[in-house]
Amino acid sequence: MGGDFTRRQTTLGSLGILASLAMTAFGLPWIDSQLGGTRPWRDGVPYLVGCGVKITPPSGVALDISYSRPGKTSAQARFVAEKTRLVYTIRVTSFNGSLTGARERFWRRLARVGKVRSEGEDVAVYSGAGIPGVKGMFLADGGDTAGRYAVFLIAATSFAVEVVAVGKLEYLASAATDIDETFDSITVWWAR
Repeated sequence: MGGDFTRRQTTLGSLGILASLAMTAFGLPWIDSQLGGTRPWRDGVPYLVGCGVKITPPSGVALDISYSRPGKTSAQARFVAEKTRLVYTIRVTSFNGSLTGARERFWRRLARVGKVRSEGEDVAVYSGAGIPGVKGMFLADGGDTAGRYAVFLIAATSFAVEVVAVGKLEYLASAATDIDETFDSITVWWAR
């Protein structure tokens, strides 16, 4: 009689372990597939990138949740425009230097991605919150891909903010106003 009870416990325990393994093998990938990589973002709603930095992305974008990482010492976010497939990337990193130094660091990082060249001169800008920056444009060699960028320096907190919109040149030109408004929307939580 004692052997049947022990065998029954062992069988039930084995079935429990098998069910746990099945949940891990089949259930978790299914849950992951249901989450997806992007979430539509409501028009006009600011997004807290991290490090106190907020941005209001253009209308008709989705947040790439697989890339976006908030943080206190560095942060990043990515939005994808549904119609044009323009990709907006925002990076906030610690930086103890000048605006010129922050721009040079951005260009070094950009050069590691691939062959790009500057298109025109950088222009000094201020975000709507008064944060100083520079903006410009680049072209990828050998293709019709281009980007517009802005680099801001928040001296009070020693953070540099890089905002880049990348995509096909024709879409980039037609979205110029949206891109400038996105650059202008950069703010820090205590500034507004």
